[in-house]
Amino acid sequence: MILVNHPVGLRVLALVAVLTIPWGLMTVVRATPIPPNTPPALDQFLSAVANATPRHTRLLVAGGLPALVFYRATYRLYPRAVDGYLIRPYTAVDDWVGLPPTWSATVRYARRVHARYVALWESSFSPPSTVIRMRYAGGILAELPR
Repeated sequence: MILVNHPVGLRVLALVAVLTIPWGLMTVVRATPIPPNTPPALDQFLSAVANATPRHTRLLVAGGLPALVFYRATYRLYPRAVDGYLIRPYTAVDDWVGLPPTWSATVRYARRVHARYVALWESSFSPPSTVIRMRYAGGILAELPR
């Protein structure tokens, strides 16, 4: 308040604005856009999963690029409840979603979170053929028996 009413304060504010605005404009003009890093096949697989599962079900999602797969699935599969395969508790800062090591570990985790379906993206293992509901674009959707 005092600076704005004082002639010297007004000059200081004008000087700060003159020095700051060009740098901000240069940053905006020279910034390169962020390229989309989601593989189109992942979106195709998640769309196929959305078409093959009931709207109000719970899914366990795991796969290569774990954080991307989990967050993309949360967005693409709404209103379905999506759980990620947690390798660390929520209190850890990073690397808390991951890829399960085996199908049996996946089933145990899916049962613990009450998931009816498991969507695996670029997984190193394959579930038994008796539970596979769909294979599409690098992903597998499995339905767990009740």
